[in-house]
Amino acid sequence: MSGKADSIHVNHESGLTQLININTPGSSAAFSTARKPILWNLGNQMTGDTIHLQSDTVKDKMDSLIVFNHAFLISKDTLGDGFNQINGKKLVGLFNDKNELYHVDIIKNAQSIYYFRNENNELVGIDKSKSGLINILIQDNAIEEVRKINQIDGNIYPESKFPKNERILKGFDWREDERPNSVEDLFKDDPPLELPVIKGLDDYIPEEDFFDEDLTNRINLGKKNRALSSRGRINKQRNLLRSKHNFKDHWNSKGVQVIKTSVLAPNKKNEVSEIKGKASGNNYLYHHIDSTEGEFKFSIWLKGKGTIQLVIQEHGGDFTRYKTMNVSLKDKWEKYSISSVKADDGNKVRVMICEVQNTDTVYLWNSSLTMID
Repeated sequence: MSGKADSIHVNHESGLTQLININTPGSSAAFSTARKPILWNLGNQMTGDTIHLQSDTVKDKMDSLIVFNHAFLISKDTLGDGFNQINGKKLVGLFNDKNELYHVDIIKNAQSIYYFRNENNELVGIDKSKSGLINILIQDNAIEEVRKINQIDGNIYPESKFPKNERILKGFDWREDERPNSVEDLFKDDPPLELPVIKGLDDYIPEEDFFDEDLTNRINLGKKNRALSSRGRINKQRNLLRSKHNFKDHWNSKGVQVIKTSVLAPNKKNEVSEIKGKASGNNYLYHHIDSTEGEFKFSIWLKGKGTIQLVIQEHGGDFTRYKTMNVSLKDKWEKYSISSVKADDGNKVRVMICEVQNTDTVYLWNSSLTMID
């Protein structure tokens, strides 16, 4: 037995196999085709909207089949060119122990065309009839007997008296050319398999031949330029102040006292310094560097009480102030930053913490002066 359908569902536990028809556009639609599920058993072709095959899971054999709606059974006449045909609403078939179909019932609105032959295989006539039920017995792969129950009408015609245009029932579709007779036939309608050509690797080129002298020189020059550029960026980001935490070393003061305290820095690890004005007036602390031009950024962490100023200033000449920030100190740490550009006039740069009064409390930590790209 073989078959095909739009969709096949198999339940190995229950032994039920379902061949299901997928609805297609109506016959009036362009390019539409109506192909119902189909089964071939020996010389018999069966079609319908849905086909169920029931297996006996204990004996591991076919048990029965049911064709639902538009059931159609066709077998070719053994000697002539005609076809034995039976159709109806439903078909129920039974299998013997050899998995051969031996009993078929066509139920409701059954029609048949059957070629009768005698013992000498001579054609006796062609029977065409309508019945409520048709029972078919099959033996040795051929229809042995046809029984019509509740026959409505029918007649047996000599072949010469039976019009050729009436020898086909409505819905007839002989599909023997689709029948798979081997595993290979299952794939005969598939497009040919085209395997892509996999290109192998190119021949190996030794490194000394691939990297010529000119290319090697360009690579080395690029590495050197990147290294110089990297060092330049690092230098610009380097802290230009020689002492960022200790405000006694390298810092100069006027009227300011630097005191070491046990107050912790923002990192909760280091102890910080405190500055106090010795008297009223402009008391200040400053640190100068050797650079004479560029764009500079001065940053410092502060907390305390009072108001002071942060300044970027010319160190020498007329002591021009390039940037001034007034800072109202708070009781929690905060980072303050100012930036300014200085042209090259031969004078150096310095940063100042000024306007420190004797009533102010100023804690300082982590000062830095960097050049901006």
